[in-house]
Amino acid sequence: MIISRIKSILEHQITKTVFALVVAFFASYLILENRSPGFFRSMSMLLRTGFTLIIPILMLTLYVSFRIHGWIGGLLSLTVTLVIFSMALAGLWASGNTEAGLLSGVIPMFDASTYYVDSVRLLAGDDFSIKSARRPLFSAFFAVLLGISKHNLLVALSLLTLLTALSCYFVASEIKITHGPMAATLVLIILFVFYRFHSGSPRTESLGVALSALGTASVWRGIRKTNKYKVWFGIFLLTTAL
Repeated sequence: MIISRIKSILEHQITKTVFALVVAFFASYLILENRSPGFFRSMSMLLRTGFTLIIPILMLTLYVSFRIHGWIGGLLSLTVTLVIFSMALAGLWASGNTEAGLLSGVIPMFDASTYYVDSVRLLAGDDFSIKSARRPLFSAFFAVLLGISKHNLLVALSLLTLLTALSCYFVASEIKITHGPMAATLVLIILFVFYRFHSGSPRTESLGVALSALGTASVWRGIRKTNKYKVWFGIFLLTTAL
């Protein structure tokens, strides 16, 4: 009786979607929470900076996951997408490398430090600086993430990375419907390789990638279903991303 009840619940589309998101986010949480050296830590560092060896392996993994049909395929491809974005962020923290806008892989510098400080200022009830006032969307959005994470910078950056990964997955899924799993894999790989340089840093590019991916997915779906409102909404998101 209980098993049949659980089975009937899982058959609903909304339940399946929520379950897939929970599994994907939990897998990402395990990656980002792991601080001990080992296989996943080495792989994370490769996903952060590697290309020649790791990208072909990544492409094959994504292609296989996109090839699987039905709910299981969606669960697998979503989980793989969020995990690779999370591993790239974990690789930054594991390496402790100083990159553009980041000191020792964690401390924001230059523009990133301004946006981060202004997000904290907003939570404290203060005004933005002149720099953030010119681009207020990211600092305001990141202030929300900081508020959710109780001012924990690493958690806020993790949430930002996962939301961006989810946006990239949406556009890849739309492209899969019209052009197949190979095209979806190529688009997702290009987005990942571009975004991994920006993940881990509170910069406006992160929100720009997320909004542009969502906007493209909305336009793509609107054209496929001949729904002009989805096309207009996608154009709005793309404009906001710019």
